[in-house]
Amino acid sequence: MRSRFFNAVEYDPETGIITKTSRAAAKLKDEIRWYLDLPAELRSLIPEVVDYSLGSKPFLRLSHVPGPTLSELYLNGETAQPEWGAVWERIDDIFRAFARYPAGVTRHQLADMYIRKTRQRLASFLARSHWAADVHRTGRLRLNGADLPCPVRLFESRIAVFRELLTDSVPALLHGDMCFGNILYHPATRELKLIDPRGSFGKRGLYGDQRYDLAKIRHSLSGYEHISHNRFSLVLAPGRLELDIPFTPLQTRLRDEWDARLGSRLEAVRGIECLLYLSMLPLHEESRSRQLALYAVGARLIDELLPE
Repeated sequence: MRSRFFNAVEYDPETGIITKTSRAAAKLKDEIRWYLDLPAELRSLIPEVVDYSLGSKPFLRLSHVPGPTLSELYLNGETAQPEWGAVWERIDDIFRAFARYPAGVTRHQLADMYIRKTRQRLASFLARSHWAADVHRTGRLRLNGADLPCPVRLFESRIAVFRELLTDSVPALLHGDMCFGNILYHPATRELKLIDPRGSFGKRGLYGDQRYDLAKIRHSLSGYEHISHNRFSLVLAPGRLELDIPFTPLQTRLRDEWDARLGSRLEAVRGIECLLYLSMLPLHEESRSRQLALYAVGARLIDELLPE
C-alpha cells in the first residue's frame, strides 16, 4: 500500500484489518478524531474503526473495504465513461451531505491554509532543493520547451490574487484530502468509502472550506495520480524540465466533466489547486523525480491561471 514517507500502513489478510501508524503523530491523531467525530448519519461513508490509540504512539485500525480506489480505476482505464457518470453523482451526493454541516470558517483559518502554509512549505522545499532554488534565483523555468516564470516567484508576486480566496468560502464538513487514492469504490453497489481524512483546516476539527475538497478532486485529474504512481517521464537539466504525462482521451474527458460540474466555482478551485501542488512539494521528498514532476504541473497550472 502506498503512503507518504512519514506514514506506515499494514494489512493483515487473516483478520481483514488495516493498521496505520505515523511519525507525524499529531496528524494521525487529527485523522482518528475525524473518524470518531463524524456524524452518525455519515458513517456509511467510512470503513469501520476497529481500534485506535490517541496516546504518545497513536495507531488506527480499520476494517478492510473490498474494491479498488478511484485512483486505480482512473489509471487502469477499466471503467467506462457511463460508470464514471455514476461516480460523479455519488461524489456530488457526498458534497451535498457535507454541506448540511456549514460550521463557520474564519478568515484566519483560510489565511493559514492558503497563504501561510504555502509560504512555509515553499520555503522548506527551496531550502532542500538546489535545483528549484536556482530556478527561484533566476526567476525563469523552461518547461517542455516553453519559457515560464518561476512558480514560487509567481505566487509571491501575485499573492493578492490568492488572498481573494479568503473571501467567499464554502463552509462545510471537510474531508481534507479527497484525492482519488483516498476514495474506495465498490462497482457492484456503486458505493464510495472515504479514507485518510485530514482532520484539520487551520485548526483541528471536521469543518473547513469545501472548495479545498473540490480542488483535491481536480488535482487528481491534473496529473497527481499519474505522478504518485510513477506513470510519467521526466528529463531534468539546470533550469529546464521535460515532463510527459500520458493522459488518455477518457482521462481528459473526465477532467472536462469535473470542470463542467464545478461551474461558477471553477476559478476559485483552480487557484486552490495551484496552492495544493506548490504546498505538497516538501511532503514528497522520498522521490526527487516525483517531487519535480509535481513542481512542473504546479508551474503549468499557475501560469495558466495567471498568464504574464
